[in-house]
Amino acid sequence: MGKTKRLDKQNFLKKHPFCCFCGGTKPAEEIDHVPGRVFFRDRQWPDGYIFPACIECNRATRYEEKVIALLCRFNNSNETEIDHAEFEKMAREVARHDPEFISDIRPLSANETRRFLRDHNIEKPTTITTAEIPIVKIGDIVNKSVRKFGRKLFLALWFKHTGMALPKSGAMRIVWMTNASPAIDDTALIAMFNTLNGIPPIIKNSRHLHDQFTYRYVVTATGDGAGFFVWFRQSFGLLCTMAVDKSMIKNDPTNIEVPF
Repeated sequence: MGKTKRLDKQNFLKKHPFCCFCGGTKPAEEIDHVPGRVFFRDRQWPDGYIFPACIECNRATRYEEKVIALLCRFNNSNETEIDHAEFEKMAREVARHDPEFISDIRPLSANETRRFLRDHNIEKPTTITTAEIPIVKIGDIVNKSVRKFGRKLFLALWFKHTGMALPKSGAMRIVWMTNASPAIDDTALIAMFNTLNGIPPIIKNSRHLHDQFTYRYVVTATGDGAGFFVWFRQSFGLLCTMAVDKSMIKNDPTNIEVPF
């Protein structure tokens, strides 16, 4: 690390002395990029998405990020040569180090895809074959990984838009969906989604990255609650409600995430 980067890190941690991922109770020791660089084409992540982290939290989702970044790339509608090369490299790495994840992500067969399109009244695009439609089947291993990753992602976005760490008393409810998921039928989540009027710019050196990562959000006027909807590469999204007091989130307690 060069002198300028060391000074930037020191100044950042001086301004943000506590980890934003574990309730703001531990000293921040490192700078964390959320979402990680692995999610972005040629590892060009957006400006301004750096966060103070303790060592444990910084490394908390390093394996899950690789799996989910691979999952993001199953949608090939806007694939470039760089995307194709990154997908193949990432698939090899995940298969080598985390083979159980690969077995838990399976593209639908042509017959399964036809059945899915028929059951959901979706007309197949005329420009591609059935086998080229990017629909995958997800198992429990990937589901747990997405939820763990989502928890860290939303703790970061909460910090970015409230200026404070979500306290240990806080909680969040996460719902995630792929590009093949049926519409959300939860009226409370639909009502929350309709309030999400904040759409921040996702930029790297004046270049927009919304095709790879984008989100909408709202924070309550009192700063004790927030909602987010995040979408990666038109492949899958995560919808989250958050509050500083878990009693504010009306849901089955088994489906409520808390800070690390």
